[in-house]
Amino acid sequence: MKPNKAFRKFGQACMNAPADAQLTLGVSWVERKGWRVVMMVHTSSLHLGAEDARGLAGIYDKHHNSPEWRGKTTGLEWVAPELRMLAEEVDAKNKAGEIPAEMLGLVEPRGRA
Repeated sequence: MKPNKAFRKFGQACMNAPADAQLTLGVSWVERKGWRVVMMVHTSSLHLGAEDARGLAGIYDKHHNSPEWRGKTTGLEWVAPELRMLAEEVDAKNKAGEIPAEMLGLVEPRGRA
């Protein structure tokens, strides 16, 4: 699924989530893709590469700086900085070739005949 379509579907899931549902951000391992930034709310999740996470952080910033919301508390002010921080973490883990410890037993060492 293309990132824009995935984000729209996730946004719709957020709008349909119960009022007490909380947005959670973190990192997750996706086989064949490596580390990704993950956003979860209620029963929906969105996995983003580092660049997409930074782009989404820019959208959050733009939204919070719009005349309609400037100076008002939305409860989501923490999202953009957190997305940027997690994108840096994902980049570092992917660059280092780090994989989760539980996956080590499932991966064959390189150069083995």
